[in-house]
Amino acid sequence: MAATRLTDQIDEVNTLARNVGLLNRSIVEVQASGGTAGDMINERTRAIDRLAYLTGATVRMTEAGSAEVHIPGGLLVGGADAAELTLAGDPPDIVWAGNGTVAATRGSTDVLRQTVADGFSDLRERYDLLANGIRTAVNALHTAGKDLDNVAGLACFTGTGAADFAVNPAVTARKVAASAGGAAVDGNQAVAIGALRSQRIIADPADPATLVDTPSQSLATLLSEIGRRADSAQRDQEAATTVGDQLEARRAQVSGVSVDEELTELLRYQRAYEASARIISVMSEVMDVLVNLGAR
Repeated sequence: MAATRLTDQIDEVNTLARNVGLLNRSIVEVQASGGTAGDMINERTRAIDRLAYLTGATVRMTEAGSAEVHIPGGLLVGGADAAELTLAGDPPDIVWAGNGTVAATRGSTDVLRQTVADGFSDLRERYDLLANGIRTAVNALHTAGKDLDNVAGLACFTGTGAADFAVNPAVTARKVAASAGGAAVDGNQAVAIGALRSQRIIADPADPATLVDTPSQSLATLLSEIGRRADSAQRDQEAATTVGDQLEARRAQVSGVSVDEELTELLRYQRAYEASARIISVMSEVMDVLVNLGAR
């Protein structure tokens, strides 16, 4: 569920922000004392990368080696201090825990926030119209029919929309009002109910008082729209993944380590060492010869 995932991601953002703050402090202390903090820097980089995915965060490095993490709505991590985000309102906004003002984010958290806020309301409305149209039409015919005891039928379906659409538990096999006139062999009311699938009983979303679609047409339109949106989302995801891969490759070119280049440098230094050793060896031999000649 999108709301639960949004809550989990906000908790993750806060945890990552605190970790970056703690790592900032440790890294600055180690470097100030002349040590190296490579492992901690790598850990901080991974945390910031995850924050960038979740919130659209950017980073600015200070002269002391600390990383300032900014989200579109303000400073998330500064030095060892980390701000905290939370959710407030219905539909929810992502806000600063300290003062409740909106903390604009991008990335995954903002997508989930928009999903929770919007909830695909237009599709939900169409599903409600489909459910309500079927319920109203079927109930009207079923209550006008007679069951096996020649008693008027009950409402066949209950609920107020698609979410709680259900068969009335009081309608047992004997309570099914399949007869139009009460005769046990009369199934005309059931036939009429079955014919509803080809009748316009579903309201127009723009004008709920006007019935424009059959149940089959309405369902086909819904499935087509869902498929279109799913396809569009898939294309957007593929495009974003491609851009992300390109940016990651570019970053690796700038800051990554090339094994081939490092091996070439290592071989170059090895050859230089071997040449130096050879020079020293030759000089030692020359000195030996000179000393021996002098001794004669």
